[in-house]
Amino acid sequence: MSYTSHLDIPYPGASSPRQALDLYLPTSSPSTSRRSANNSADGSPPPLLVFIHGGAWRSESKSDFRFDLVPRMLEHIQLPLAIIEYRLAPTEPHPAQITDVLSALNLLSDPNLLPCEEEANAGPKWNRERLILLGHSAGAFMCLQILLDAPSHATSPRVPTLLRNKIEQVFLVDGIYDLPSLLDEYPSYLSFVSDAFGTSSASYEVESPARWSVPSSVLERRTRFHVLHSKGDDLLSLRQPDFIHERLQAAFADAGPQSASPTVHVDYDALQGAHYDVVRSKVEHLAHYVARVTLGTTVREN
Repeated sequence: MSYTSHLDIPYPGASSPRQALDLYLPTSSPSTSRRSANNSADGSPPPLLVFIHGGAWRSESKSDFRFDLVPRMLEHIQLPLAIIEYRLAPTEPHPAQITDVLSALNLLSDPNLLPCEEEANAGPKWNRERLILLGHSAGAFMCLQILLDAPSHATSPRVPTLLRNKIEQVFLVDGIYDLPSLLDEYPSYLSFVSDAFGTSSASYEVESPARWSVPSSVLERRTRFHVLHSKGDDLLSLRQPDFIHERLQAAFADAGPQSASPTVHVDYDALQGAHYDVVRSKVEHLAHYVARVTLGTTVREN
């Protein structure tokens, strides 16, 4: 499908070229099925899909996805798409990464139009109240940092409820969620973990979102979580997704009958390929899954 590219849009107060995002806006009209699923009954704009890349907090950039993930997602989903970038460790350790991601989300959810929207003179291109997060690897970790409540002594920034309430659902792809269990399974990963989070093992527990609480706003809104993991992942076993799946399921179950309708979905079969293939050479499988969900068709629930 056709789309316009708006690259290197800076975050408010940006001091680094990495504090910027790329925005891709479909120019063709979506099919009837997509329009009915993604647009509100009152004709308001569709939701915005926001991709947060991985790279162990110290590598990758938004430009890495310009020629595979971007066109495949737009082809299948036909939603506006933002690719977020952030500063990297070890030069800028945690919480620089999640701070930049929150700056991007605040910009994208601000009711004021961006210059690229004003130039088109056609009003907002997406609904500021409807965000869909898609995080890969360390990006999945940051998605959870946004939606879950950190303990008071964590260095992760507090996230306003107003922003959380704008997130409809989140796709966690081949993610890292718990640093202590990650290092227990893969001791050699200490190199990149310490680059981002320092050398204190106590901080690894505190900063791991899998150990945080699910806030009441997320429980009440029944924000949908999709835990996806390729069985062909060469860098992460199923231990990480199993860990967060169990934690999320327990949190929603404890919230009572009103939260009992399935909001946590897990799928270890939908994706294909190694750790980085799932968002690059084999991203087609991910795009199909996200399209099925955003179009409102059946997804296997657990």
